[in-house]
Amino acid sequence: MPRAHIGRLLAALFAALTLLCLPVPGARAQPGDMARLLRIGELADALRVEGLQDGRALGAEMLGEEIPEGQGGDFWSAELDRIYDAERMTATLATALDSLVPADAAAATEAFFGSDLGQRILTLEISARVAMRDPDIEEAARAAARDQWARDDDSRAAMIDRFVAALDLVDRNVASALNSSLAFLHGMSDGGVIEASDAMLLAQVQADEPETRAYVQGWLSAYLLLSYAPLSDADLDSYLTFVESPAGHAVNQALFDSFEQLYQDISYTLGLRLAAAMTS
Repeated sequence: MPRAHIGRLLAALFAALTLLCLPVPGARAQPGDMARLLRIGELADALRVEGLQDGRALGAEMLGEEIPEGQGGDFWSAELDRIYDAERMTATLATALDSLVPADAAAATEAFFGSDLGQRILTLEISARVAMRDPDIEEAARAAARDQWARDDDSRAAMIDRFVAALDLVDRNVASALNSSLAFLHGMSDGGVIEASDAMLLAQVQADEPETRAYVQGWLSAYLLLSYAPLSDADLDSYLTFVESPAGHAVNQALFDSFEQLYQDISYTLGLRLAAAMTS
C-alpha cells in the first residue's frame, strides 16, 4: 500500500475525541445523539475528502494509464465514491457509538462538550484536520512541532505528551493502521492480484511497523500542537482533566472501536475493488 495512503488512513483512525446539534440535557437519549454530540457527521465529511484524495493517488500508482478517464478511470472514481460514502459512514459510527458508550460516560461527555470550551475545542480539532490536508501546512506544523519538542521543559509539549499518553494514541493508532493495511492486502488477495499466505501478508504489514510508528508520532505532535495552539494552558488542562476521567476513557475507547471496524471494512473493500479494476 502506498505510504501516503497509510498515513492518511492512520490519521483518519485517530479519533482523539474530535468529537451541531446537542441533545437536551436530562432528556431521554435518542438514536444518534452521541454521534451528533461528537460531530461525527462533520468528521465523516472530512474523512470522505481525505479518502477520495488518497484513493485517486492509489489508483494513479496502481493502475497507471491502464484505465484512463473516459475508458475506465471513471469506474474507479465511482468505486471510491461508493466506498467513502459519508452518510453511510456516519450511520455506521452512530449505531456503534449508541451501543458502546455507557450512559454515565455519555452524560459526562455531554456536560463537557456542551460547554463553550468544549465546542471551541471541537471546532479547533476539526479545523486543524482540514487544514492539514494541505501538504505545506502539514509540513509547517511538523516543523513547528519539532522546534517545540526540541526545547527543554516546554510546558505545551509536556501537556500534549500527557494527552497522548492518557489516550495511548501512538500504540492505538499504529495498531489500527497496521490492521487496516492487512485488511487492504486481504482484499487484494481475495480479488486475485496477490498470491500470498495469511502469514506472508502479516509479515509484510509487520515490516512496516517502525515506519508507521514514526509517521504516527510525527503526525500526532503536529496535529495536536496545531489544534490547541489557540487554547490557554488553563483551557487545555481542563480538557486533559476530562480526557483522563473515566468518561473520557470510555468515550475514547468507543471511538477507537467503532472507527477500527469501519476502516477495516473500508480498507478490505478498497483492496477488493482495486483488484477488480486491475483485472478488468
